[in-house]
Amino acid sequence: MEQMTGSINEFVKKLEVRIDNAKNGASIIRYTNDKPPATATTIASMTDEELAELVRKSRSIRLPRFLNDGENITQRFVYTARLNSKPIVLHKEQFQQFLHDNNIPKKQIMTRRLRPSTISSKEIADMFKYNDYNYIGGKKGGTGIGCGAYFAMNGGADSIYGQWFCFRSKYNGKYNIHIPGNRVGSFLKDRGIKVNKYDPGATIIAAYNPSKARIIGYKELCEKAIEFEKSHPLFAKEIGPMHGFFLSPQDDNISIYALAMGYNAIQNSYKPYEYQIIDRSAVVCQVEEEL
Repeated sequence: MEQMTGSINEFVKKLEVRIDNAKNGASIIRYTNDKPPATATTIASMTDEELAELVRKSRSIRLPRFLNDGENITQRFVYTARLNSKPIVLHKEQFQQFLHDNNIPKKQIMTRRLRPSTISSKEIADMFKYNDYNYIGGKKGGTGIGCGAYFAMNGGADSIYGQWFCFRSKYNGKYNIHIPGNRVGSFLKDRGIKVNKYDPGATIIAAYNPSKARIIGYKELCEKAIEFEKSHPLFAKEIGPMHGFFLSPQDDNISIYALAMGYNAIQNSYKPYEYQIIDRSAVVCQVEEEL
């Protein structure tokens, strides 16, 4: 795979991913980004057999390195299905006009606060807004309501996790830490820490796109999944019963069930301000990080 020399999006536009079919070792599928992306609606229109085959293919597919920062069944499924529609991205003035035109109150604005992973916070934010491929979050630790891009509906407030530093301690270990912004200076000084690299984090501001968003509550999704398993036995056998509440991302198939039923976003039934966005076309984003 060629080395990343420019921005991630520039890299991806040049990328042609070779995927070996692990089952027969003979056929080679070439995935490029020149085909129309799928949507939750097109996935939901698949037959039981087609959904089962999609799950089988996703298990053996070779992901591009920048998508493969953690083993995740949802990322594999989304990549194999080509669920790569992009969000609409508007500058601040246009975003405010969009809210006005669609009668979306300020309290329904959402934010996604990002921390660095194997790439920087800004790169992750840019991937969500501009990249040709859908990067699925939630690969570190467990997830409560499926894998996807976590957003909090908080009126645009900065749902900050903290300032992030990468540093070496006196024990020569490399650590990521997060510190409230007003305590950064004293924290580092008290411990004699010399900072190698600083990532201030990044914020995505967004709102649901009324024409594209198909939202389902987690509780309702659980109820519908039981009936879906009965009507789609081949898919259910391949992917397993729906489960994932705070399980590891390797086993979390909540979002796959949602997509198979035509939903592209999940709302936390117990904390209704929390959402997981599985298909980026469900939202409209603002270019700037502040309202």
